[in-house]
Amino acid sequence: KGNIIVAGANGVYVSDTGADDNVISANQIGAVGGTAFGNGTGVVVQSGAKRTLISGTALNAGNYIGGNTGHGLVVDGSGTTDTRIIGNGIGNSAGLLPDFAQNGGDGIRILSPAASTVISVNVISNNAGNGVLISGTSAISNQVMANFIGRSVIGSPPFQFAYTNGGDGVRIQAGAHANQIGLPGLGNTISGNGNDGVGIRDTGSSSNTLYANIIGLTGDQLAKRGNGASGVALLSGAGNNVIGGSRDLGRGNVIAGNASAGIYLETSANTIFGNYIGTTGAFTTALGNGGSGIFVNNGAGNLLGYTLTLGYGNVIGANGGPGIDLTGASASNNRVYANKIGNDLYGVGAIPNASGGIRLTGGAHNNAIGGGIPNLLNVISGNTGPGVGIYNTGTSSNTVWVNTIGL
Repeated sequence: KGNIIVAGANGVYVSDTGADDNVISANQIGAVGGTAFGNGTGVVVQSGAKRTLISGTALNAGNYIGGNTGHGLVVDGSGTTDTRIIGNGIGNSAGLLPDFAQNGGDGIRILSPAASTVISVNVISNNAGNGVLISGTSAISNQVMANFIGRSVIGSPPFQFAYTNGGDGVRIQAGAHANQIGLPGLGNTISGNGNDGVGIRDTGSSSNTLYANIIGLTGDQLAKRGNGASGVALLSGAGNNVIGGSRDLGRGNVIAGNASAGIYLETSANTIFGNYIGTTGAFTTALGNGGSGIFVNNGAGNLLGYTLTLGYGNVIGANGGPGIDLTGASASNNRVYANKIGNDLYGVGAIPNASGGIRLTGGAHNNAIGGGIPNLLNVISGNTGPGVGIYNTGTSSNTVWVNTIGL
């Protein structure tokens, strides 16, 4: 049976080279039941400690890390690698009868140069900050998979939580790169957070992948549990990231039910394909995002869709704005290929976007809607408003060719 660890500067502190292969299991850290007796930080692993296991192997055997005045769990420092955070309740307990005591900061913080952390099968909710933060140029090769991050992530007990994280569900920033958020068969449910579901920001935050996640819905994909802003946001120079992938390999995300855009990007050279945006894997289920499906605000050189096989792009429907919105004088050289916009995966049922299929405005230029060959055509049908609308002075030199529009 675990310990009750409360009212310290840190609840558990693992530090320094040689402090390896320690196990932290079945403890209540910062709260007893739903009552906070907070530590400053719940658990700290730092300064070269390796292979720390923060975990439980059976129901209710994980740690309950809640009620701390700072962060729930911090992994930090040079040489701090291979930390495993598995099966815990962070901000809440993970058992059949959840208890709630808010951590005052982020649920989990991975700070450069700590690397190669595995965060899996945790319930991360009721934190004042982000659910998971990965920050810094050497914060690399971290995996976040099969977690429930946010509010009411399954529509019925045991995980029908009333609380949420105040910031992003997952935030990657300050040059953190080559991190994996979800894997095929091990996606996260990231819903009901106060800001973006997943936010990637800052120059150098690149080569991160988002696979197989449910963002903005309950885990069963039957109801909205929208994040307070966008489902996914790429901001402030974060480029060369991949959102989605081959549906055959199970890499696509379901991004629906969020308050603003499904995916918002103001950055360059990102790849977005194989996702359901505003709908689900049930093809015709309409659980749209409040804004556009994909909103490119002055981003350039992004690939929205796929370049090799017809129909391997995104399925974008039921959104409150256009399916895809390209806006701003710096929105250039984006490629929109092989998507289904306003209709289901098989092009049979309509899933209308409220403000048209694709909108180009505000000086967007030199963008390609379709690539001139059948494998790159978009099917743009069933939307409320124009299939493709091009507006405003300076919105020029865009190509719209070899698409199916209105059929």
